[in-house]
Amino acid sequence: MEFSTVGHDYWVTRERGAAEEKASSFVNAFRRLEIDFDGIEIKEPCGGCRRGEHKIFIGSISVEEAGDFAWKVNRALDLLDAYREQRPYPADSSE
Repeated sequence: MEFSTVGHDYWVTRERGAAEEKASSFVNAFRRLEIDFDGIEIKEPCGGCRRGEHKIFIGSISVEEAGDFAWKVNRALDLLDAYREQRPYPADSSE
């Protein structure tokens, strides 16, 4: 029997690859707000329980971090609201 070399696809299933892409997008979205979750990871599906899909586990955050994260998200949303007030979106242009 001849054994060929393995590549990335040997370890990563299509579902795992999709989970990694979405998890990366999630992390990058929060990093745009200067928020970084310590200990974030992708949990594999559980064969012995009801969880049949990959899950993103963000770990735990301190109360201080929660306050800081909330402030950063609210600041970004306040800026977005201010922008929208200056340049409101047109009604639905497809009508």
